[in-house]
Amino acid sequence: KVITLHSLTKLEEELAAKGFMRTHKSYIVNTKCVNLVKYDALEIQGKRIPIGRSYRERVQNHFKSALKHQSMLTSSGLSSNDFQFYQTFGNFLSSRCVHPS
Repeated sequence: KVITLHSLTKLEEELAAKGFMRTHKSYIVNTKCVNLVKYDALEIQGKRIPIGRSYRERVQNHFKSALKHQSMLTSSGLSSNDFQFYQTFGNFLSSRCVHPS
């Protein structure tokens, strides 16, 4: 939790280049630390972060694009099998954020 005198819109602009994304009118998240993406929420370290309706398409497109890019880099391609997709997506997300010890 961060307390600041800046608006979230101002913080969103400043942090976008560092991998942060607005997911809700009250939340900005580090996209590298997301463990799970659902239709209406993200999970970071076991905490549920809502995805607002007006942010949903942009958030989903971001993670789909990131997964597609990762798949292209590993030459594995995207599977049409939903289980394989979510397994690959989960492994991709889990490997992205390094938490300080």
